This record gives sequence, structure tokens and C-alpha cells, in this order.
Amino acid sequence: MTVISQRELAALNKLVQGIDGAAFLVISKVNEVRGRGFSMGKRHTAAVSDQAARG
Repeated sequence: MTVISQRELAALNKLVQGIDGAAFLVISKVNEVRGRGFSMGKRHTAAVSDQAARG
């Protein structure tokens, strides 16, 4: 399971489909996320966007 922003969804979907065309994503709106790491800056955003751009 992962939590991403709405603006990251298209890039993630493109990346996943590029790796496995038969894969599926379960997408749900979330009101709140608690836990370690969710208040820190997003370090993965550039990597996801870079992978989607190449795929």
C-alpha cells in the first residue's frame, strides 16, 4: 500500500502499466494519514515522475 497525492496519480499509473500491463491499482480518497514519515518532504516524487517520463 502507498499514499500519493492526486497530482502524482497519473505518473504512477503510467509507470505501473509500463511495467505490467495486467496490473491493477486500488484508488481511494483518504482524509488523513498518520505515522512516521508523512510530515517529511517527498523524496520519491522526482523518481516517479522520471520513470513515467521514460516509460
